[in-house]
Amino acid sequence: MNTQKNEKTDKQILNAFRKEMQKLGFKKLSISEVKKNNKRLRLEFPKRVSDENHLQEQFVYANRNGYQVVVIPSILQNNLLDHGRAWVHITQDAHRLWTRFFLKNVGLKKLLEKILVYAKFAQNIVHTRPLCPKSSAFMDLYEKKDSFLYNGKLKQCFTHVWMSDHAEFSFRNYWSDYIKNLSQEELKIITHKEFEMQRYFRERTAKQFAREIRKKTKITKKENVI
Repeated sequence: MNTQKNEKTDKQILNAFRKEMQKLGFKKLSISEVKKNNKRLRLEFPKRVSDENHLQEQFVYANRNGYQVVVIPSILQNNLLDHGRAWVHITQDAHRLWTRFFLKNVGLKKLLEKILVYAKFAQNIVHTRPLCPKSSAFMDLYEKKDSFLYNGKLKQCFTHVWMSDHAEFSFRNYWSDYIKNLSQEELKIITHKEFEMQRYFRERTAKQFAREIRKKTKITKKENVI
């Protein structure tokens, strides 16, 4: 009886999440749309990812400036997957420009609350995409590999910048725009997550860094990228 009640509650939580995503302007992709996109790009997934996981739920928000927010909450057939992570990406078609992952070490409701906050945060980043001060063209969000010393050891991490042919701005220059319209509670979630990300980068070893690069999904049909 308790199992049935939990299943019903989880389904209600999932439906409420989907409705909130829809309110934000996200479109939930159908299975056929996910399959078509995987085929178009001939995506090569890491070996640990099972075939059915390629079809987990995806939500996409597309801005007219050419950037998208893609949310993958690790949901398949109304169930939270036992393994893997949940994701929020900023993309330009298949090119991943910015990403945050979420471990499933909290309850379903709490996890989806975090993902929803980051969906809003990523939307604000996309809306903020600045114009080049010289050419007035959209600037591009780039991920740059950076090295730094921590406790006497050389560490590597990725930093983000807005770039054009004529200018380069720090990603954090526009922080106030990224967090506009977020509540204090939502801002706490963002601040805590970003702090944890920085700590993760400081403590991560070179082997972990290299392993994460290898684990990324690869596009093998690059000519079909828009």
